Amino acid sequence: MSGRPGHLVDTFEVPFDMPRDPEIRYTGEFAKLVGEVSHALREGHS
Repeated sequence: MSGRPGHLVDTFEVPFDMPRDPEIRYTGEFAKLVGEVSHALREGHS
């Protein structure tokens, strides 16, 4: 979400099955998704 007033800046497909193994945090695929989300949040605040 963006800053106030809040609105969605993007949506993301999460390709990981539930329940998720905590070790997923150390995979390249997870790091890529985190980067995409972080980028979208930064862009939403500009």
